Amino acid sequence: MKTGSTYIQSILQANRATLAKHGLCYPDATGEVGFAHHSVFTEMATSHGISPSLRKYLAEIEASGLLGLISSEMYIELPEDSLRLLQRSCRSQTMSVLYLRSAGAFLASVAQEEVKHGKSDFTKTHDAFGDYLRKVAADPASNPRLQFSAMVEKAVRVFGRDRLALVSYEVERASGRDFAVSFLEQVIGVSASGIDLTTAYPNARVDLPTQEFNRLINGAVRACGEEPDVWLHTYLTASLTWKSLPWLGEMPRYAMKAAFDLEGAHARERRNLLAKYGDLFLGDDGSSLPDPARPLWIEWYNMTFFLHDNPDAWNDALAVARRAIAFRDATRAGRAWLSVLDSENAEITSD
Repeated sequence: MKTGSTYIQSILQANRATLAKHGLCYPDATGEVGFAHHSVFTEMATSHGISPSLRKYLAEIEASGLLGLISSEMYIELPEDSLRLLQRSCRSQTMSVLYLRSAGAFLASVAQEEVKHGKSDFTKTHDAFGDYLRKVAADPASNPRLQFSAMVEKAVRVFGRDRLALVSYEVERASGRDFAVSFLEQVIGVSASGIDLTTAYPNARVDLPTQEFNRLINGAVRACGEEPDVWLHTYLTASLTWKSLPWLGEMPRYAMKAAFDLEGAHARERRNLLAKYGDLFLGDDGSSLPDPARPLWIEWYNMTFFLHDNPDAWNDALAVARRAIAFRDATRAGRAWLSVLDSENAEITSD
């Protein structure tokens, strides 16, 4: 599941040579979205055969003669038959590791990642993003990605109870240990000696105003006939072009929030998980997970109301979108993205 996974995966990808010296083969994820083996999920979710990418990664592991690790937070969402096929494709015994976290923190993290990858979900007449967040907050267990017991039970059926490890995100975070080091040494038993942690991808959490401005510009990029993705988030994070827009201070006035249901189906989900699988949590009995009380609510801005009351904001958003697209095209043409932004930011600071 999604629990700071990009951080761990980016370190694994960047330190493949060092990991090999310690007996672990992390197949080269160059060309994937991110630093993991997500194409396996995409291919197996849309066909009934073995993923070509999985064949490639397993061949790399077999050729290395080492313990192999393939990673994607999406695998557990595969249909059970597909997950069994993945498991049978491995010629040796396989072990599954699931990271779990509180429903509220998980949903907030997923929502932000969706925005970073291009989600907008608003029109001039309706903001569907808010509908989605309200629905899941009202009943977290209605979202398949928050049905922790069902996910763990699926993993038990496919891999076996003795081949499954559960890790509490909350316990890991409270421990102060580095997530990647802990994953290697505490979870899979591989030395982290010599691992360069400075290679981590800076996928830091952003505040709500930055997230929702990103969502607004996602919509503007689509209106320009382009598809937003992480490239846009990278641009907005580093660029100064938008920080002086006169209406930015107005956006928080349109903040909405939905309280998480702390009882009901999600509370039963938590009790069932702990009763059946508390002993599978590494370094913990699982009692800290999933705690539905943190956070108490999830927030967003109603983009439809904001744009109705601030009509000039859309034209400004389109201007930002066009500059972002030009940035993307310039970097694709071979110009280093930092030099593009340095030039652009210099224009802003000299105005």
